[in-house]
Amino acid sequence: MTQSDSPIPLRPEHRVTFDGLVEEETRWTVILPDPEEGPGVAELRLPQGVRSLRFVAYTILAGASLSTSSPKLLPHLVDLLREAALYPAETGELKAETVADLLLTAAKALEDQGSLESPAERPEAGYLLVPSPGHYVALQRALATKDFERVEGSAFPRASLNRGEARGYAELRPITPQHESLMSPGEIDALAQRMWQQREELSDQDADTLDTISSLWIARARSASDRVGVYINDLLKARGLKPKKAGNLRRGGFEQEQRTGLWRCLLHLQDLWIDIAEATVVEKDQLSGRRQRKTRTLQSRAFVLTDRIGQKRLDGTMDVEAILVTPGEAFGRFLLGPGRQVALLSSKALKYDPMRQKVEKRLARYLSWQWRIGAKRAEFVRRYKVQTLLQEVDLDPSGPQPPSRLRSRLEKALDQLQGDRVIAGWQYGEGWREDSLPRQGWLDVWCEAHVVVEAPEAIRTAYQNLDQLAAPPSPQKPPSKKLPKKPKAEKGIYKDLAKHLKQRRLELGITQMVAAEQIGISQGYVAQIERGRKPSEEVARTVLEWLG
Repeated sequence: MTQSDSPIPLRPEHRVTFDGLVEEETRWTVILPDPEEGPGVAELRLPQGVRSLRFVAYTILAGASLSTSSPKLLPHLVDLLREAALYPAETGELKAETVADLLLTAAKALEDQGSLESPAERPEAGYLLVPSPGHYVALQRALATKDFERVEGSAFPRASLNRGEARGYAELRPITPQHESLMSPGEIDALAQRMWQQREELSDQDADTLDTISSLWIARARSASDRVGVYINDLLKARGLKPKKAGNLRRGGFEQEQRTGLWRCLLHLQDLWIDIAEATVVEKDQLSGRRQRKTRTLQSRAFVLTDRIGQKRLDGTMDVEAILVTPGEAFGRFLLGPGRQVALLSSKALKYDPMRQKVEKRLARYLSWQWRIGAKRAEFVRRYKVQTLLQEVDLDPSGPQPPSRLRSRLEKALDQLQGDRVIAGWQYGEGWREDSLPRQGWLDVWCEAHVVVEAPEAIRTAYQNLDQLAAPPSPQKPPSKKLPKKPKAEKGIYKDLAKHLKQRRLELGITQMVAAEQIGISQGYVAQIERGRKPSEEVARTVLEWLG
């Protein structure tokens, strides 16, 4: 890197301030303190991309100080330094690995200035964007519950991915089926044995790692073929883990056991092979420009992990800081473009303890997908059989634990989700009567009962304007020759009823289910009124009485 990488020749006495990203440009302020003439100030605007990355690298190599104009910009500046470290160019006598070391050191120094959110998380809402096609959701559950089994015709562990509109499977196999045909039976058996050992290592942490990598890629990629840098520390922070502070001859950072466990998860994901015989994808017709739903066959890795980046230790080994990742076609088709299918997942799902709170973790994932597929119809209060929820979290009613403990565990998980605002509320459905349960054999009755779960307000708000990219294009009606009628203004008791109802409910901090119970109507009716449906005059007056 040379002075040509900066519009201004920099020296150690310069102060460079990052002012943010505006309209695909990075904004910078460069100050040169001069005790005689006063500070010289220059404002720079550089296109986002290579020029910005080379400028931030040149700033560090020139020895100039680097900071941000606002503490909120600190995570973005750290990301710039990290991304520049992923693609260092040789400069003079400095090798690329030396440049990368300097940039990573600067990034760590900035991190120490404050507590940074994981880039995977959306700090304003506490949610991550993750894929939502059926086969992705099925893979989440298969990883968490070790649902990989032996099947005839394959030596490798296989999990069914039949969910939603997808039909296919995932296998733990380090080689593709094409490469397998070139190997001897003994070599295949040795690889298969290693994969069965991996199968025993699978846990909820593998699903967490899959979600975090997916979210980071969605946030940073601009095309389906982009290789995105994913930092190990970001993956650990997304789980709610905190690095230790350095001091008293003690090295700071995450514990080696935490890093080793994460690497184990990355190796598991690297060995996943996805084979989807039927997947519904959305493609844009080249002639008409319309979106069309088509059935495709997809075969690929889940994610391709390449190029480890880090700093060399004194013993010659590498302390890996980041990897480059690219989604395989089986997922890549659904992350960008007209076929984009993504859902909001609460960051709490990643931070729940994988041993003590696996039920909460799995429920959060499942409900996240349920709200996404129901978003088009605004189905944010949904009924589930108790048996369905037990199956999703891998709790077996016929298992050895007492039925009372099983029920207590599910209800405790739902209470925890409500307390953490992952859900707005829950209750047993209509017709449930506690006092009518038989003393003997009540478990079967309970498993057939329904639980009503309401989505949090953040989910409702986020999905209100969600583009349904996977939906087929609606037929275009010919334009009407009649002049459109002017809409009638709402009068009397109906004026702003929807607005006032929702506003009052949020002020009280209650769910639609609670509001419906207090008003004396169904929850579905409350939801329809809040969406603008005009109720009967009798119901409208009842709502007004409740509003006071």
